[in-house]
Amino acid sequence: MSGADADLVLEGGGVKGIAHMGAITTLEAHGYTFHRVAGASAGSIAAAFTAACMKAGRKVIEIEPLLWPGRQSDSIDYTKVPGGKLGVIGLEQVRESLGILLQNGMFSGDYLRNWLHDTLKRETGVETFGDLRLDDSRADLTDNQKYSLVVMVADISRGSLVRLPWDYPLYNLNPDEQFVADAVLASASIPFFFQPARLRWGEPSGDVSYLVDGGSCSNFPVEVFDRLDNRAPRWPTFGVKLSARALPGSLLNKVDGPLSFALALLETVVSGNDNVHLADPCVCNRTIFVDTSAVRATNFDLTRDEEKQLFTQGQQAASDFLAGWNWDAYKSRCATDPARIARARAARGPSAVR
Repeated sequence: MSGADADLVLEGGGVKGIAHMGAITTLEAHGYTFHRVAGASAGSIAAAFTAACMKAGRKVIEIEPLLWPGRQSDSIDYTKVPGGKLGVIGLEQVRESLGILLQNGMFSGDYLRNWLHDTLKRETGVETFGDLRLDDSRADLTDNQKYSLVVMVADISRGSLVRLPWDYPLYNLNPDEQFVADAVLASASIPFFFQPARLRWGEPSGDVSYLVDGGSCSNFPVEVFDRLDNRAPRWPTFGVKLSARALPGSLLNKVDGPLSFALALLETVVSGNDNVHLADPCVCNRTIFVDTSAVRATNFDLTRDEEKQLFTQGQQAASDFLAGWNWDAYKSRCATDPARIARARAARGPSAVR
């Protein structure tokens, strides 16, 4: 199938998100246009650029060079994302330790937030979620869900997942007035690596919510745009996952000591729910799996070859996926699947209640 409408959901994965751009530009090259895009963590960054480009009538490939360090004077500099190098032996460790002790995270994320805001505004004219409002009377959406972008964020003060801009009313905030870059930074704030974002609300009491990486709660919410009204979907939702398809019976984490046990436990807490529903053919059959296992999510010192490899892996994975994609077959099998609809209702959250 070539040349069609679609929605898109992008998994988190730190710098591995470069692979998202390879997959997205390949889907574009096959004629796909995206109406709604969702993401968690690094996936929220690629999702924001994709939604903003669609709003501005541009192709993602036109601004893709901005995500390659050194390609242009205003391209992102990944080494500055965690605050830049101090250049003095020992000071890096001191800064990181003080960041965790005093601010609950090593790095502020200010560079990433400001670069995102400035680049989105300059390239697409998008600043706030009001710029990404949808006018779609046929969509199965409540009024506060009619946006072309939604990012997953974990509110550790509430102890729950929130979907921004959908859930801003929970904080007595107008979604249209909130900056896209603020929500994306919150979604990308890896716990303890980045300082949590703070959302002040509840005037006059001045309550504060601490927001962190959305992948902590839902790293791959592929059902988030699925219809809940038992009507056939108008177009597919594609998911892009930054890992290879798991083989049946394979072990995902090797445990051989306390550290590996702790890391395996954290991975299970973060990804366990996603891995369960990835066993469902109605999830797997619309998911583009990109094997990015050779790169760590927090390796902000990637070489040019590593950056190119991630991008080309995304391209190849999307091409392989499209070679076997059949929308009519998928719709016939999965459009009315009760398990999929139940997961979609959970993915929509409290804002799905009419």
